[in-house]
Amino acid sequence: MGSRYITQMRRGTAAQWDKATIIPLPGELVVEIDEENNLHKLKIGDGIHTYSELAYLTAGDELVTQALAKAIPHVVTVTLDVDKWTEVTCETDPNLGYYGQVVALDDITAQSRLDLQPNADMLAEFQQLELAFVTENKNGTITVYSVGDKPIKTYTMQASIVETEVVADNDAIVGITVGTPTSTAELNDKVATLETQMADLLYKAISITSFSHNAGTKERGQTVTDVALSWAVSKTPTTLTLDGEALDVGARSKALTGLSITWDNNKTWTLKATDDRDAASTKTTSITFYNGVYYGATVAPDTYDSAFILGLTKTLRGNKLSPFTATAGEGQYIYYCVPTRFGTCTFTVGGFTGGFTLVDTIEFTNGSGYVENYYIYKSDSANLGQTSVTVA
Repeated sequence: MGSRYITQMRRGTAAQWDKATIIPLPGELVVEIDEENNLHKLKIGDGIHTYSELAYLTAGDELVTQALAKAIPHVVTVTLDVDKWTEVTCETDPNLGYYGQVVALDDITAQSRLDLQPNADMLAEFQQLELAFVTENKNGTITVYSVGDKPIKTYTMQASIVETEVVADNDAIVGITVGTPTSTAELNDKVATLETQMADLLYKAISITSFSHNAGTKERGQTVTDVALSWAVSKTPTTLTLDGEALDVGARSKALTGLSITWDNNKTWTLKATDDRDAASTKTTSITFYNGVYYGATVAPDTYDSAFILGLTKTLRGNKLSPFTATAGEGQYIYYCVPTRFGTCTFTVGGFTGGFTLVDTIEFTNGSGYVENYYIYKSDSANLGQTSVTVA
């Protein structure tokens, strides 16, 4: 069976996109999520403008066709011939050495931008030789400039042609620079831009991935005095609070003592973390208090009381236990005891409904001193052996 791949487009809310400095790639579809109106809006990148500067795609509108024509690049092959470089002077900085050659390509207009796309080996070579190439389109003529020393070999590489916004006469459209920048200032600017773009690309809002305590599930009637809280976050937060109280951002646990937590006086802890872009994540945790559901097999007693129920198997639950299994030997019946607040029970054994009868309702005191009313159900027959029972 072949591999299955899923492509996921970059997406975010309008507020998130407004903060971002990402320039979507030529032809890249990006999504704006409008959660309030349950809408998704699309834009297509052109490799020049940030998301906020791009136009929305509108179904049935010529804007869609025009945006696609402008944004989807046309891939071509460009050869930079070693024998065709001629020396030129940089108008803004005569001290920089430039060499240029005109590249003849089909389908070039005055609005075309040529972006060179050398492979990884070429880029490594350009870095080693301190070469940089810049493309320029002036009135439909494409010139490639080599900044630095004159190249000593011929390079053949792919390039993309993207249609940009209309430009005024004599204005030049400059393509993406590849290779080593021509000055320290330019290098610093490019590094800063790349760092910003990479930060935007890699950014994920902080999340609290877990938040728990060590108290476990408690029986109604118990009192919890000490609790250890622990949590995990997706990255180090810039702020971290527990119930509004500031914590060390590096903390991943907190011990609490001197508490008095019971089922009717419970406590919910709220942990909140924020990151350097003010995104926030919140999680809560609290202790669960249950009373027991009791079941098992035994002989019928003279009187049903708390001691009888406590002699059965207990499981702390917030609802009816189903299914359960019990083994009834000679003269033994299967019993099932549950808080009356869970409602009356219907039993199914071996695919048939019935087989159990409500024999008593008592005021039950559990092992922790908590009191509430319980139903006591008894199987209609004894000596059932190992039996699986479903309760509803």
